[in-house]
Amino acid sequence: MVFNRTLVFLICLALAYAPSGALVQTRPQQEILRAASHIYYNLPNEGLVEVQCSAVPDWRAILAAEMHAEVAPDHPALKTFSQIHFWLSLDQQGSPKLTHKLDFPITDPQAQEGINQTISGTEQVLSGFSQSVAPFLFTSMLPKPEDKYSYEARGTQHLLSFKEEGSDVVLTLQQDLTVAEAKVVSPQINVTMRPLFSKTPKGFLVTQIESDYRLPNDATATNIVMKIEYATVQGLQLPSKLTVDTRAGDAVHKMVIAFADYEVKKKN
Repeated sequence: MVFNRTLVFLICLALAYAPSGALVQTRPQQEILRAASHIYYNLPNEGLVEVQCSAVPDWRAILAAEMHAEVAPDHPALKTFSQIHFWLSLDQQGSPKLTHKLDFPITDPQAQEGINQTISGTEQVLSGFSQSVAPFLFTSMLPKPEDKYSYEARGTQHLLSFKEEGSDVVLTLQQDLTVAEAKVVSPQINVTMRPLFSKTPKGFLVTQIESDYRLPNDATATNIVMKIEYATVQGLQLPSKLTVDTRAGDAVHKMVIAFADYEVKKKN
């Protein structure tokens, strides 16, 4: 199995910045921000304390994307990878805890290295997914109304600008106050992120996050499209499937992961 560990790891950085501020705002602008902070479907607000689930990669789809060919159901790699098990746990901040288990001992050093890279790559994707959805499902990527930031109305859109730990951040809100685009420019990485949402009775639910980013010494920009499907579990909308398509130049990678066997802790 071939994983570009650098590309996969960078998913973890795509939304690793949270807002703070620059300029004190007027009350109407604060009201816009206050309204925007309450429009998303938020799992802690629905009573979630913690959720743990299994994370099952679709190795056949992943291998097919890497090999650019159909993969037979009896491919030897599928039997090996199916014996690697992953679990993901998320707390009220959306912070991930990752665990894994192998059903078999590994005695060959070369095989050990390949398995380790596969485990590391998969867990980095899960960590990046968790950090990416956390600002929408668990916390917020918006500053608080009383914080300091720069505000600009542009047609039906609202632009928020601020600095965060040496990074310049610009958020563009649409007329319905959902985030249309987030830009982060820093010495480490430049990111442009565009989320999509579905409207539910309890708020906007993030269903896709497309990110373009470039490292300072990387001439090739990387595009990542992260698609999230959901299932209703104990009255909560929880991710049930993750598809991540990564493109950097001519290199294309795919990860498909299903979530199941949920263990949910809710407020009494």
